[in-house]
Amino acid sequence: HFFIMKMSKDWLTKWLTRLMGFWKSGGSARIILACNTSHLFLPQIYKKVPEAKSAVINIIHSCVEQISKDNVKQVFLLGSEGTIESKVYQEALSEKGIICKVPQKEQYVLLRNCIEAVKQNKYSDEVKKSFQELMDEYDVPIILGCTELPILYEKYKDGIDITVYDPLLIALKKLKEEYENE
Repeated sequence: HFFIMKMSKDWLTKWLTRLMGFWKSGGSARIILACNTSHLFLPQIYKKVPEAKSAVINIIHSCVEQISKDNVKQVFLLGSEGTIESKVYQEALSEKGIICKVPQKEQYVLLRNCIEAVKQNKYSDEVKKSFQELMDEYDVPIILGCTELPILYEKYKDGIDITVYDPLLIALKKLKEEYENE
């Protein structure tokens, strides 16, 4: 999310590392970070809290696994500036031979307006138009790589006829399957 990019990466890594430690020491068996951008800090966190690695269900990896399983060859990533610029999805998808298109820099304003509309619970015809414009950019499946975007999708999905991947929902389904198979 936008706030993550404004914070000190060192401070954020320390904060997330402490949280992981608390969760693990408190008996959490599995951990899901809802924020896509926060996954950038997992390698540093795992160095300090190695036991967290087996507990975290990585929403990015889960999403990429599902896309690969579905035999999709190309996707369009909508997400926060941090998620897009970090290339966290692009690199994971590339490892599976999947092409990842991203919005043009000038479209970041549209994306930010959509994300902020959800955060502020302020929806408008302009937000709907911006979201639909982004969703119609390419005729390929779309990754909703920001926690707020699936909320907009649910609100405005009428008229959008494209496959959509919600990383958090995919991770939750994976968690449910794990517990059902225990």
